Amino acid sequence: RWTPLTQDENFFNNVDWKPIALIPSVGYERKICFLGYESLAFQNPSGKAIWATKGDGEMIVPANVAVYLIRGK
Repeated sequence: RWTPLTQDENFFNNVDWKPIALIPSVGYERKICFLGYESLAFQNPSGKAIWATKGDGEMIVPANVAVYLIRGK
């Protein structure tokens, strides 16, 4: 479930701004924090988008779900 970001912007000081990126799927869930993204698309194992959002937030991404990111940290 997408929730408001609990980290302040200083948490991202050592993180590079990404014009585009893919966080590949893995076989376990993980908590991921997002800052200022123009677009985030969560994808099933076949690459089909199952949910999309934008902006700041965090989520426990389920196992076997990839995240396609456009412009953010």
